[in-house]
Amino acid sequence: MLKLDLHDSIPYFVFTAAHAIERAMSAALEGHGITFRQCQMLGMVAAHGSLSQAEVAEMMRVEPSSVARLVDRMTRDGWIERRPDPHDRRRNLLSVTAQAEPVWEGVRDIGLAVRAKALEGLDEREVSELKRMLRHLRENLADGSHQYPDDAEADAEANRNVADASVDADAGESAESPDSRLTPV
Repeated sequence: MLKLDLHDSIPYFVFTAAHAIERAMSAALEGHGITFRQCQMLGMVAAHGSLSQAEVAEMMRVEPSSVARLVDRMTRDGWIERRPDPHDRRRNLLSVTAQAEPVWEGVRDIGLAVRAKALEGLDEREVSELKRMLRHLRENLADGSHQYPDDAEADAEANRNVADASVDADAGESAESPDSRLTPV
């Protein structure tokens, strides 16, 4: 018989909390034309800058074929574009397009509402301590292969990356009918 110690298992609480957040986000996004996985990809590319499909698959902890289908759909919808890697002609890098901005603003509003619900009953000090403890746990287990931007400076850098990508995309963008644009979330 399997013996459980879930009441003492920090990974259990972290995993189930993350799962509850994902479920809440998925439910809140229903009817807005974007999935949780698409939000996840937009956020990763915005936070880390241009990434290859393989890097995205590893970060999302999914099979590369799942990411390929996701990228195909998001490219078709105009949210992500593939650009040749200037250092390796065999691979493409994914970049967020300007067309994703109105969608992301809606996602951000939904995310803030889900975050507020998740943090109900915690004061500012407790939220700060929770973040500090989760960072500490993550750093204890990090193998150096991932950087996780999670401070104001990283947010500012990510915002600059998205702005730079939007300017680059606008420079090479072809005229497009308003009907082909995405409906904002």
